[in-house]
Amino acid sequence: MKQFSYTIKDELGIHARPAGLLAKKAKSYADTAVTITANSYTRHYGEDDPEFGYTVSGAELMGTPALSCPATATSPVGRYPIRVAVGSVTNGFTTLADGVLTITPAELTVSAADVSREEGQENPEFVLTYEGFVNGETESVLRVKPTASTTATKDSPVGDYAITVAGGQADNYVFSYVNGTLTVNVVSAVNAVQAGGGPVVVYDVYGRRVLSDARSSGLLRKGVYIINGRKVVVK
Repeated sequence: MKQFSYTIKDELGIHARPAGLLAKKAKSYADTAVTITANSYTRHYGEDDPEFGYTVSGAELMGTPALSCPATATSPVGRYPIRVAVGSVTNGFTTLADGVLTITPAELTVSAADVSREEGQENPEFVLTYEGFVNGETESVLRVKPTASTTATKDSPVGDYAITVAGGQADNYVFSYVNGTLTVNVVSAVNAVQAGGGPVVVYDVYGRRVLSDARSSGLLRKGVYIINGRKVVVK
């Protein structure tokens, strides 16, 4: 229960003001007492603040409170007070309670592009793309940039290999990764002949010699051959 204290200034003396009148006056203030509480909100980094609201308990609110928050769209991840002030409220007794604005990290999607190469070649450089930067920011704001890797090596056989993205760190972003695919293809006959640096010996898949001094894949019919120790396809 709330208690109210009054200092009475009366030239006629305190006894000139009946106690019942004082009690009535105190009750009139108590009947208009309100508690105004700013609502709490959550938003992502880079977004505008929501429209702030409040809740009222106690008597009927007379007037409108003022709400404010120091956070802006560029404010970093964290918690910020939503302050409530009296504004135009005229209730006799007003209790104010601040709310909290919580700013959470924005989602940043990092994707690896699909690439391909022929068997026996080194892996190409993997390319990452970003989607989700806010406030005009770029990858320069990242504390640690994500990287792309694969288990495929130069000696890996024909097939598909995952390009895995991982390792990013940032103050105001949470990462979502989209892996890519590295496709290792059979060496083309043209590249196989050129890689020989001159005439090459061509075998079929059973190890039988087909040509002894091939200088062009144009001499080969459609099929699968062994050139320079590697399986190649003529289409």
